[in-house]
Amino acid sequence: MSHPLNQERRAFLVARAEQLVGTPWPALPATLYMQYARDGNRANYEQPYFERRASLATLVLAECLEHRGRFLDEIANGLWAITEEATWCLPAHAARLPNDVLHRQDLESVDLFAAETAMTLATARYLLRAELEALSPALGRPGAPRGAPARRRSGGDERRVRQRVVARRPQQLVALVRVQRPRAAMLSLDSAAPLADLGVKLMRVADRFVAAYGDDGGCDEGPGVLGPGRRRAAGVLELMHSRTGGAVDIYDQPKIAAMAGLSSVPTSAALVPELLDADARTSPGAGKVYRFGERIGSEPMKDLALLDATLGSERPVSPPSRSAASARRCWAR
Repeated sequence: MSHPLNQERRAFLVARAEQLVGTPWPALPATLYMQYARDGNRANYEQPYFERRASLATLVLAECLEHRGRFLDEIANGLWAITEEATWCLPAHAARLPNDVLHRQDLESVDLFAAETAMTLATARYLLRAELEALSPALGRPGAPRGAPARRRSGGDERRVRQRVVARRPQQLVALVRVQRPRAAMLSLDSAAPLADLGVKLMRVADRFVAAYGDDGGCDEGPGVLGPGRRRAAGVLELMHSRTGGAVDIYDQPKIAAMAGLSSVPTSAALVPELLDADARTSPGAGKVYRFGERIGSEPMKDLALLDATLGSERPVSPPSRSAASARRCWAR
């Protein structure tokens, strides 16, 4: 943290967290959820939905960086608010009964964003478990608030996301690498045996994912499609590396380096050559790209991450830390 840029990031996040303390958490009433079924508007629900998650991420990072306990109460508010949501599934992805404008409560629906929510909460509890459990034992473990109706608990409980991952066979998990469920499960498990079992499953998943790419590591649909998939893979590889203390490390494999290569270097600012339905404007994701560059020893890749961090900023490098929820909000509408 001694680098000036890291000090700026710390100051930025702490200042933002200070603004969040005491600020009411955005409401998510049923009427907002109904709007998508009624008139197709998904933004009115998604904006406060993602704002909740981005705020929690900011508070957790600020507390980790400062570690003075100033933000723990507000983090507890965020965990409580998100956990008590009737469902984490977005209205556009909801399973509904005929002529019903709300999500079915008798089904366990785990869409991309429910999985990301589970990952966000699992990460918060993983990073601050001791501090949260000192505040209340109920905060440090996955689960819905005590006394919540059983039908409401079904959507707001990351244990269900974790259990659906642990129960899956490796071939069924391949599609889930991109939806954050494995990361939530890995961070939530404490016992060595189930953690090792899931680790083996995820290594098989990573093998299948990597095998689908050619030796050049490219994607026929261009950087807009390659980038998200590659970043999800990087997240799984980094998680396996960290949770095993570096024992699982495949960053030196040639195909991994090729997948992480310069296929997404912007040709002009954020513009990239694209095919099919991919967007010509893309962001490589500065944090993961920089870490990937560190792991494979690629200075050009680290430079690309720094370039991405300068876009839209008058400063040499923008200090804010971008959360997945904030980035997702940009395209989910």
